[in-house]
Amino acid sequence: MTNETAPHKAPKKGYVAKQLGGLAMIVGVLFAVFSGSFTAPAALLFFGGLVALIVGIAQRDTDRT
Repeated sequence: MTNETAPHKAPKKGYVAKQLGGLAMIVGVLFAVFSGSFTAPAALLFFGGLVALIVGIAQRDTDRT
């Protein structure tokens, strides 16, 4: 047995954008549900998260290394 550890594998491109986009969308929906209406802040969170999610997916698809 050795003390060597496996090299840390870096996350794929777009991973962070997808995670933040999904989180923003969920927060936007929860904000709308608890406030009782789909207000401007909820819409900004939801659609901003949707754009971030799409950007993350596009970054992953262009990663061909």
